[in-house]
Amino acid sequence: MKNLLKFLKNSKNIAIFTHVNPDPDALGSAVAFYHAMKSLGKNCSIFLHELPNEKFSFLNFDCFKIQDDLKEYDLGVALDSSDYKRVAKIEIFKKCVKKIAIDHHFIHDNFSDYDYVIPSASSCCEVLFTIFNELKIVINKDIATALYLGLAGDTGCFMYDNTSANVHFCAGKLIENGANFSLINNKIFSEKKFNELLLLKDFISNIKIYDNIGLGTVLLKDKIKSNCVDYDTTEFVNFVKSIEGVNIAILIKQVTRGEYKVSLRSSKGYDVSKLAQTFGGGGHKQASAFLIKMNLKKLKESLVSEAKKIRCEDES
Repeated sequence: MKNLLKFLKNSKNIAIFTHVNPDPDALGSAVAFYHAMKSLGKNCSIFLHELPNEKFSFLNFDCFKIQDDLKEYDLGVALDSSDYKRVAKIEIFKKCVKKIAIDHHFIHDNFSDYDYVIPSASSCCEVLFTIFNELKIVINKDIATALYLGLAGDTGCFMYDNTSANVHFCAGKLIENGANFSLINNKIFSEKKFNELLLLKDFISNIKIYDNIGLGTVLLKDKIKSNCVDYDTTEFVNFVKSIEGVNIAILIKQVTRGEYKVSLRSSKGYDVSKLAQTFGGGGHKQASAFLIKMNLKKLKESLVSEAKKIRCEDES
């Protein structure tokens, strides 16, 4: 922690990064870190490949940058990124004089000058909550709302097994400091577009069950037909997981012709990070993902075959 704080205190111009296709924890981490560093008098920029989905408009998109402003940054901070390849705008990150990474993934490749990783944390936002306390940063409404977004996002609105007592403690403190939890819970977990529900209807009707394994697929033509974007299907894997008797949920989403993103969820005791690693991905025991180019039929067969090898771990 001392080395991390030294990097932050000795930097003036900070470029903030997170992983490609940022989820709530990634976006929450970036925005919270931005406001925290601004409160310390730092010059900051958050770099993304593209602006987030409109559901996140409460974060204020003005702090996001898509293009490099050619400014020299003495520190690049990669948040919620488990490896070098996953960092968005990596070309800008490379140009930063010093680089640090703050993360919570169990599998993390050390790719910066200093990597601060807490695998026991539910989210990167939980890690930042501790760091901000060490820096004696005043948690204002903007920081509280962003951190709460990450906590809620990576714990499935506090329903996943990674929801610890400390997570609830952090959430309580953030609410005390103005986190707009009702807005976040509604926007991220409740509110659905009608077209999204139409796509979900077709998706659910085509889910396949193989013993304790559930598998669902979303093709490009399905999204086009329903006028939906990729983010609209983010929670679909949880519908597969909610089926009684399903311990391992698999969502296959077509990205381009022949390329698919696979999201995995599991019950406690079933480690899907091992399944993701088999296909070159990673993540957490109960939530992992990977990107792959493979024939769809072969991918489904391979996933089900490998998933059947996963046995419930004895966690007693």
